[in-house]
Amino acid sequence: MDIRKKVPKEEWQSRFQSITSGNFERLSSIKAVGEELVLKEKFKEISFDSEGKGNDIFISLEDDQHSITSVDDLFIEEDRNGKLTAIEITSHKNRISRLRFENE
Repeated sequence: MDIRKKVPKEEWQSRFQSITSGNFERLSSIKAVGEELVLKEKFKEISFDSEGKGNDIFISLEDDQHSITSVDDLFIEEDRNGKLTAIEITSHKNRISRLRFENE
């Protein structure tokens, strides 16, 4: 069973740097509001445009980029060994986007 943690907004930038370096080229999928947007592409980067610039998150995969605007909350999920399995992002009007990493 995965462990879910809410990430405080002041930690987002440093957490994204860590996620990017620790999961680069790992297979991943993006889902938004129940719809699979991207299936099994290599993860490249996740970045954050601070509140003063729009409070947006950008996810880059091998052939796709996904942006989430007006982000409210960020959650990470890890397996019992501490390996990242997913990132869930809640944005304006409770729209949920999910980046899921494949088991290797």
